[in-house]
Amino acid sequence: NNIAIDNLMSYFYWSDLEYAPSTNYASAFFASDGNQNATSKGYSLYGWAVRFGDVSPTPPNVDVPEPTTLAIFGLGLLGLVVRRKSA
Repeated sequence: NNIAIDNLMSYFYWSDLEYAPSTNYASAFFASDGNQNATSKGYSLYGWAVRFGDVSPTPPNVDVPEPTTLAIFGLGLLGLVVRRKSA
């Protein structure tokens, strides 16, 4: 499956991996074909700022409740039901 990404340039992007045999090189990937190789740090390549958890099937600007929030909400509802039955 191909996944559409808006504004993705068909060029090299830096990855966060430094090339171990030589610290003058770092890993980069080519967006158009997925190839990855060691590239001199002297080149100006695109950067892609990501952090753990950024990948999501939900559209942007959609708040997804955390499991603890859902648990607290569920316990609150349960407490209301128990209170109503005992009254």
